[in-house]
Amino acid sequence: MTVQNPYVTGQPARGDDFVGRVRILNRVKKFICDDKTQNFLVIGKRRSGKTSLLKKIQDTHRSDELLILYLNMQKYIASSVETILSEIKRRLIRYCDIPQKVAEKQNFEDFLLSASNYRLRKILILFDEFDVMCKRENIDKTCAATANFAAYWYKLSLFTKNNKIPLKSLFASSFYCLFSDSPSCNQLFKSCRKSTLHPLSKSAVYRILDMGDLKFKNENILNEFFNLTAGNPFFTQVLSHTLFESNSVRQGEPIGIRLLWQCMRKALKAHGYGAAVIWGELSEQEQIILYYISRLSRKKIDATPDAIKNALTKGGFTTTECEIQKHLNKLEKEKFLNSDDLKIYLFSSNFFCEWILYSIKKTDISNNKC
Repeated sequence: MTVQNPYVTGQPARGDDFVGRVRILNRVKKFICDDKTQNFLVIGKRRSGKTSLLKKIQDTHRSDELLILYLNMQKYIASSVETILSEIKRRLIRYCDIPQKVAEKQNFEDFLLSASNYRLRKILILFDEFDVMCKRENIDKTCAATANFAAYWYKLSLFTKNNKIPLKSLFASSFYCLFSDSPSCNQLFKSCRKSTLHPLSKSAVYRILDMGDLKFKNENILNEFFNLTAGNPFFTQVLSHTLFESNSVRQGEPIGIRLLWQCMRKALKAHGYGAAVIWGELSEQEQIILYYISRLSRKKIDATPDAIKNALTKGGFTTTECEIQKHLNKLEKEKFLNSDDLKIYLFSSNFFCEWILYSIKKTDISNNKC
């Protein structure tokens, strides 16, 4: 009899596949009940589980009293404010009992104000991938109206609050960054209650492993699994998926170190796109530093700031110790790296380190400055 693989890859984890995130879910629950706060911002790097979290919120809190709309902003990267508002309005009309004379109102604020007089349900709009609306390069290459969406939505949140219209917004973004040339994003982000998606806890990872009844030969090999995945939901799922597919595990054999690394390399080949997405979000300087730290790791050389600087210099990159340390601090803060008391830097996720070694060539690192 064929046993179905319980591990989800390439799509949001829903239902019993979703584990952890209790603290942030409790914060969102309080936000939904708090009439004084209009906006909530979830921050997490790519492939950290933001979409799964939003789908969990949608599945958990949708009710007769609360209408939840989900929008992936990647679909609207080249759309005007009016196009996005028309889509939101269309969904509100579809799911709410709104009279025709209200539905015909062209101005979105007038529409919301009139609709609220007809016992409009409390509304929560989930904006996934919202950072695409705030990136300077996207604003430059799309219509000017897109650049104004964040500014418009900030003003709309003030309008709905002043007029007691039950509309709330939750934004998922890969960063929280204030732009000197994008004050609209600044105002909107500053108005939000904020929460950051951290790596999954060990207890949450244990629950994921239990889904497929994955057993390890000893504690050291289990710890190696944690070192490979570092609590990243995507890495955890794809490695668990690949382990479950192996003949040895299907026959009930405990996972040894050799099988673990064999499956890790298979997962890299089959699911490396997830690591590529994370890599693409890094700056050129961060990519260069991680590239050379991965090479030092392969040669079993301690990645101290001096060793990193020497490697960069040999590679033809010019930089200063101060600049290197600035990037190292940022990468450590964002959980790409860990360091010890001797300031030796290691990858938080060996899966990501191996992906860089496997996928990134010196010719891919084109910048001549760090």
